[in-house]
Amino acid sequence: MNLLRPLALLGLLLGIALTSGCIAQVPYSPKAGLLDELGSEQAEVEFRDLLTTRTQSPEIYEVEVNRGGFVYRYAGGIYVGWAPVADGSVRVLFSTVNTVDIYENRKVFMVDAGGQRIGHEMVFASLEDCFRFADFLVSYRTGPSRRRDQGAAEQRQDEAPREGGEMMPRGGSGAPMPRGGR
Repeated sequence: MNLLRPLALLGLLLGIALTSGCIAQVPYSPKAGLLDELGSEQAEVEFRDLLTTRTQSPEIYEVEVNRGGFVYRYAGGIYVGWAPVADGSVRVLFSTVNTVDIYENRKVFMVDAGGQRIGHEMVFASLEDCFRFADFLVSYRTGPSRRRDQGAAEQRQDEAPREGGEMMPRGGSGAPMPRGGR
């Protein structure tokens, strides 16, 4: 009689494990025009608010956003044993985010072109928050506003001030530098 109870429990647990399914990925096509719709300042405010108020994990308390990417700071990033002793931070470049995987359990993964996850597994309060996050990432990566700003930045980067204040291409001889560095 004593052997039947543990075997029955083991059989029940095995049955539950075999019949339970995996969490399904939610099909979603992010909207890339969010930056143009909101404007860059409002988009930055809403992106920061989304990460600081709507993520349940990690516990993000600060976000810095610029044209190239964002940095988020979260509580309990560095552990000694099991106790958190310091906060952590993660930098994500928009250009490295290839896809955004959203799951039914409100988890979101940023994935690069090689299939590697970037940053944390983020858990949001709702699926709508997950979709909004994906919209922001795609908008920052491919939005027309970013391309215009990036073109101006590349033009400024290729030029260096002369002694008289005029602009000339880097390299000093007046010849443009080859792409890829000095």
